[in-house]
Amino acid sequence: MCSTRVNNISSKSVTGESTRYYTDLSRCLPSSAISRKTCRRQWRAVEYEAEDFSGVMLMSSPECRVPDIRMPLLCSGWYAIFLGLYSLDPRENEGIRVRLSSDKVFSLVKPEPTEVDVFDRIDEVFWKSADLSGQSLVISHPQFSISSYIAYIKVVLMSDMPLEGQHCERVLMEKKREDTNTKRLIAMNDGFGILGVKRAKSRAELCEDIEPYRDTDVGKLYWCVGSGGDVYTSTSKIAGTFGDNVKAFPRPVDRKIRESLVTLRRRRVNMLKTVIDYGRSVDLKVYLSLRLEAFACSPPRDTVFTGDLYNRHPEWRCRDRDGVEICRMSYAYPGMQDFVISLLVELSEFKPDGLSLLFPRGAPYLLYEPILIDGYRKRHGVDPRTLDEYNKSWLNYKAEIMTGFMRKVRKAIHPDIALSVHTLNDEQTNLFYGLDVESWIGEGLVNEVVAYPWNDQTVDVDYYVQIVKNSSCKLFVELFPRNMEPGDYQSKAIALYNKGVDGLCLWDTNARHPQLRQWSMIRRLGHKEKLMSWDNGEGTFYKTVQLRSIGSCRVDRYTPAWSF
Repeated sequence: MCSTRVNNISSKSVTGESTRYYTDLSRCLPSSAISRKTCRRQWRAVEYEAEDFSGVMLMSSPECRVPDIRMPLLCSGWYAIFLGLYSLDPRENEGIRVRLSSDKVFSLVKPEPTEVDVFDRIDEVFWKSADLSGQSLVISHPQFSISSYIAYIKVVLMSDMPLEGQHCERVLMEKKREDTNTKRLIAMNDGFGILGVKRAKSRAELCEDIEPYRDTDVGKLYWCVGSGGDVYTSTSKIAGTFGDNVKAFPRPVDRKIRESLVTLRRRRVNMLKTVIDYGRSVDLKVYLSLRLEAFACSPPRDTVFTGDLYNRHPEWRCRDRDGVEICRMSYAYPGMQDFVISLLVELSEFKPDGLSLLFPRGAPYLLYEPILIDGYRKRHGVDPRTLDEYNKSWLNYKAEIMTGFMRKVRKAIHPDIALSVHTLNDEQTNLFYGLDVESWIGEGLVNEVVAYPWNDQTVDVDYYVQIVKNSSCKLFVELFPRNMEPGDYQSKAIALYNKGVDGLCLWDTNARHPQLRQWSMIRRLGHKEKLMSWDNGEGTFYKTVQLRSIGSCRVDRYTPAWSF
């Protein structure tokens, strides 16, 4: 394989090399934005030495307020792009934004977190592939509390990437994908991190959480409308907006969310319309997600997470068997059901591909409210409070109420809009809280079920596979924990597919795709027929490069990181 080290910028044509490194990033443009010292509005250039090469990396702290810079790549043709991300401390919040000059939005990328104290390393990670003819790589410091480091750029001619069936699935890095049978992944975005962490204040910045799904196995994007209940981070005529009338926010992140929302509103940016339009432009089906039992929170977060409905209707609150009020709204009351349905109908007016009902946020949905006690006593002649909590007759009665609610939802929503439900880990847990998922499937009320490991309990996959059998309902299972080794993602996915699962869902995918080492496996987990033949991608999609020195400091044997 031919390899070329590029330490300067030249207008000379350099076609023909299969692998090219850009190790001297002090050559980025404009040169006025780069200094050898730490300065405001300038990136700091620092020399380093690794085992096989040396170069000049760039770094910036949050206070530097540096401008965007660019590295002309001087390539022609289709290449895979790798980034050498320096990591000072795996426990710190580090990351950098990148895009090609032809891209509409940036992507945030981060070094891989690790529980092992591995300091002063470079993570070489695959970012994406593209036609690099006439392209530059644009580098940007995120405008929030994060440190940015980048050591080098590497590009590999696509013809020299491993073939299908060896290290990777080539079709994932082709310019156009014709195979849609691999679109078996659901990406879940909480609708908060983009505001509270990334501080998005424009359409382009909102789209940064969607662009990474282009040309991957992600087929659906579930976008939460906010905290849930009747507190939104998006436009609504019914629900309130996050942070309305709040004078003192309980957490710094809450104020940041509010500030982003105010700016978006001033700029007339509609988050949900932006998400749906951009999602479809990258070949995603977009669902809007609502947390079904997130109407209230305890102090001090009640100031931002408790909505008007909870305060207006104390008579609709859940009550335990001893009469004690529980901080939940009860779906036993028709008025409560009708209010939630009005929220879902309003969301359907955005014409999403589907609506996603998030029951794991969070049970209970009904307990021992007077309306339930009276109804059960009239039917069975027994006060349910005298029965065991798991009495089958009592559980079935509560399930009737929730199934009635689901029938009303399905009737109120246009049939072209799919209905997805996130449910709890097994049959007993679902029924205890009134969720008769099997009946919902049997009646055709839901198009997709996503089994969630509620309270960190194991999902009974066999149960779910059995109840979707011989139905048109598709079964997805949540992949947890949020951070895993690529090989662990692979083995978990293989095990689930072997049990008969249709696809996989990733809660908080927006926190996973910046970590490109993990993402190199996650993004292709829809290829269930190919997974068994792949390795974990180490050496192909990612590798760790240990530094010998940075600046004038040796770091390979006795690290100067004395404070850790």
